[in-house]
Amino acid sequence: MSNRLLIPRLSSLTIFVKRSMINIESDFDLGMKMKSLNDNKQFNKSLELFDKFKINNVKSLSNLTISQALKACINLDDVQRGRNIHQLISSRINKDSYILISLIHFYIKCDHMKDAEILFDTLTKKSLSIYEAMMKGYIKNNEANKVIDLFNEIKDPDEVIIILLFNACAQLANEEGLNLIEKVSKQIPQSFMSNPRLLTSLLDAKMKCDHIKSTQILLSKSRQKSLSMYETMMNEFNENEDPLKTIDLFNEIKTNHIVGSIRIYTYIIQALSQIADYSISKSIIEQIPKPILIDDQISNGRIGYVDKAEEIFKRFPQPDQIAYASMISCYGFNGMGIKAIELYYKIPLKLINESINICILNACSFSGLIDQTRSIFENIRIKTERIYTTMVDCLSRTCLFDEAKQLIDQFEHSHLPQSPMYLALLSNAMIKKNKSLSKEIGEKMKKHFPQIENPSISVSILFDGVDDVDELSTKINKASDIIMELNQSGMKKTVGHTTTVVNGQIYKFRAHDRSHPQSKEIYDEINKISKELISHGHKYDPSWITRSLNEYETIESVFNGHSEKLAIAWNFISNPHTTRIQLTNDLRICGDCHRAIKLITLIRQCEIIIRDANRIHHFYKNGQCSCDLYELNFNSFWCIIMGYCSPLVLSTLYFGFVNQAFFRLCRIIYWRNEWIQSFLFYIIIPFIELIICALLSSPILFWHDIIYLPNDYFCYVSVSNTRDILWIFFVSFGNCILILLFIYIRITIYLRQQSTNQIIRFRQGQQRDLIVIKRIFITVGLLSILGIPAAVFLFLFFISGQVHPLVWRIELFFVGLQMIGLCLSQITLIPQLKQIILQKFQHNRVITLNTIVTRSILLKQYITTR
Repeated sequence: MSNRLLIPRLSSLTIFVKRSMINIESDFDLGMKMKSLNDNKQFNKSLELFDKFKINNVKSLSNLTISQALKACINLDDVQRGRNIHQLISSRINKDSYILISLIHFYIKCDHMKDAEILFDTLTKKSLSIYEAMMKGYIKNNEANKVIDLFNEIKDPDEVIIILLFNACAQLANEEGLNLIEKVSKQIPQSFMSNPRLLTSLLDAKMKCDHIKSTQILLSKSRQKSLSMYETMMNEFNENEDPLKTIDLFNEIKTNHIVGSIRIYTYIIQALSQIADYSISKSIIEQIPKPILIDDQISNGRIGYVDKAEEIFKRFPQPDQIAYASMISCYGFNGMGIKAIELYYKIPLKLINESINICILNACSFSGLIDQTRSIFENIRIKTERIYTTMVDCLSRTCLFDEAKQLIDQFEHSHLPQSPMYLALLSNAMIKKNKSLSKEIGEKMKKHFPQIENPSISVSILFDGVDDVDELSTKINKASDIIMELNQSGMKKTVGHTTTVVNGQIYKFRAHDRSHPQSKEIYDEINKISKELISHGHKYDPSWITRSLNEYETIESVFNGHSEKLAIAWNFISNPHTTRIQLTNDLRICGDCHRAIKLITLIRQCEIIIRDANRIHHFYKNGQCSCDLYELNFNSFWCIIMGYCSPLVLSTLYFGFVNQAFFRLCRIIYWRNEWIQSFLFYIIIPFIELIICALLSSPILFWHDIIYLPNDYFCYVSVSNTRDILWIFFVSFGNCILILLFIYIRITIYLRQQSTNQIIRFRQGQQRDLIVIKRIFITVGLLSILGIPAAVFLFLFFISGQVHPLVWRIELFFVGLQMIGLCLSQITLIPQLKQIILQKFQHNRVITLNTIVTRSILLKQYITTR
């Protein structure tokens, strides 16, 4: 009996166990299949497989299956699907810590730290691995303080936890972080210090906290120096603009016979680019393997040797975005805009990105190629804020301030105002000494960006257009008050340095530097140079001084203390007969020093190359700079006067036809008044007409609307200025057309009113005069028709609001056609002139002998008969 009861129960238990084993086996297979799909980056297929299985098997889903499903969601950035999985398995979270940890990882990876924190707080037993995951998440989200809070909860941290703590302290980059680093580094076991990764993170943290001396000591004491430690140190030195120490570390690597990595060579090239001296760069670059050079950015162009950069660039079998951007930037820094454009149009469209577009816009701007700059900007499909800012800077560099403001307005139609655009416009307005624009932009910035405290906003408004020394003194005191307030609020002023290499040694100078052991000789040499400059006509420009003068200072002594002047003087002391000096300035050269250095190269016959924060300046021995054409202000007095005279010349041309028509009018109607038909009258009247036209054209001078047009290289009224264009049209030939029309109508009416019994000969003369006036009217009409292209462009501007960059060139082409048409019409319509031309051709015509004989016989017969 018992056997009968036991057998069915055993059989049912066997069936249940078999089914469970099948479920476990099938679920394990599912997890492995999903892992395989995830490893092959087929995340959608992995989730499709999960969705099919979960419908009837939610409770039996294994940890592996759930973790793989969450992994797929992370890679697809599908937060909502991950939340659905979380809800699906919510009943199992409290019982299974593995699933809980997987969900925390999911939320951390998807940057949802609040959800991760909620789950983390539910854990009763927290392992080091879950602490590591949370700390990584906080570091990723720049929440270093929360990392420190978690660290304080851990009793026995391992090496990974310590590394994460140091990374958090590096993010803090303050005294609190440095104190914690010092405290923890003393408490951790000595065995941890043999871990290269931990040492690297410790070095990085100390460097970020500006504790460079202790970092160098730590590196020197370390027995096992890894490449990662050197990489960290070199990168930090470059970021702190201390390339000399980067070079020292590179030499140490070579001395210790350590094989360099791509990062090591990248950092040393960046350091050489900061120093920008060819002699040092050449010796170090020769030590870099050629394959590494091909994989790295091009630095020679920023040193001033574009040919060397081109050699490296040509080694690239398939240049990438970095290579193209670097080479275009090299061309731009050296004022070779045409080459930059040629290279730009060779780049495959799929490689052109924001960085390349910014590089080419700057390259065109540095070379003054504003037409090409506009064309490239218009063809950029996705115009980002940075691209708009670059274009605003390019336009304002070439004094196209109105167009730059229009571009800002265009951007702000669909975006919020951005301070970099206004700062670019303000900076260039200050450099060009446009006082009114500086004030306007400064006020706008205060309105749009009240939180920005930038000294240039207030100081530029104060100093623009200051020429008088007394006025300068007053405004310097005001500027000092502004700068003092800004300093008290925490604003830091960037200290400029100039680096130069003399006899293989690198020297670094700051303004009014006296740390050099031969400072006395340096300042004596500067005073000597200053006397030479003054004797050659140089006058120091006080408007470039933006601080108050001390009691012992003069305007001359302030400029003589600039770091670039100190570096130049030291070069001349070390090598009195040098013919070439190379400097690197991390700020922009002031306008006064720029003019002075041009004169120094002429006086001392020494070429000087300076790379400042803006571009590379090649100062040649003839006293010119490579940026002279770019820096010149063509909007000069004489340029404006020539632009003003252009419509006067056209007016004089058309009034010539008016004078002819007026003469015919006087012959027909006022023939009794001989004085208005005299030769003297028609000598005097053109001058009177010229004065009248000058007076009529004078409003465009008072409106200050004649500007330099960079596209056309002359001064004239912009096509976009409708008021002035219409006014010039009226003054130049509109009034002439009206006068000619009036004369023609007056004569026609007069002739019709005359009686038929007039003397036939007199009436024929009147008709002849009328025909002449008709010809004049037709000629002027045809010449006016050639002005239609300009009218079309003006009409297009009214519709689209955009000015065609070639409008004046096209119009001038038609003006040339007008002159040709005028000459041909005069020959055709004036019988006397036509006869002279025909006689000229007949005089040169070859006549055959038979014709001559025949004519002589006829002449003889005629004489005989007579």
